[in-house]
Amino acid sequence: MGEFVISAKWFILLSGAVVLSLLGMIWLRRRSWKRNLRTLSSITRAAAIPGYRNSLPQLNREISRVRRYQHPLAVVVVRPIHAYGGNHSPHALPNNAGMSENGGEAHSPKELSQIEFLLCGSIFRDSLREIDITTYDAANNQFVIMLPESTRFNAEKTINRLKAIIEERISNLLFFGISEFPDDGLILEDLVEQAVEQSDKRGKGDYPALQKTPQNIKSKK
Repeated sequence: MGEFVISAKWFILLSGAVVLSLLGMIWLRRRSWKRNLRTLSSITRAAAIPGYRNSLPQLNREISRVRRYQHPLAVVVVRPIHAYGGNHSPHALPNNAGMSENGGEAHSPKELSQIEFLLCGSIFRDSLREIDITTYDAANNQFVIMLPESTRFNAEKTINRLKAIIEERISNLLFFGISEFPDDGLILEDLVEQAVEQSDKRGKGDYPALQKTPQNIKSKK
């Protein structure tokens, strides 16, 4: 009888120790989760990038303005490469065939976390003009950037500049797509859709690289 009582006490003590250990692990995981959530929230606030849906009135006003005065306008969509199933092949890099724009080998791919992708928003905002509008579409995990007074060619030059900045600071695993008003659409939804389709084509290597035009070819003396 005495041995049974002792065994029962040991069982209770061991059970209590196991329960306390489990509660401790749950507490530590919950604390870590809250810390990560606060970090992500702080980064998002620091970037101060407005949401795409909240910016729809401003974006549509700009569309109405350029339609009224027949001014150029371009829309750029930026998406992370992991949105395409984690394809890390050289053909999926922003530079075609794994080559950089100067003809050399492109930088090796760097893993792009969600936090790093969100940080790209503040880099876009700080690197663009004051009249440009940078927004984040959380539903589709993409940045939608409006470039007023910009043609497709101007937007291509802007993209090349942004790619160089992003590759140096964070990663080269981004796809960029461009649409131009009014050729690709007369309303915002059509322009965004066309830019997304172009980013898909760029990712698959189906979209041709930027061609030099007579305006940017310097004549030799």
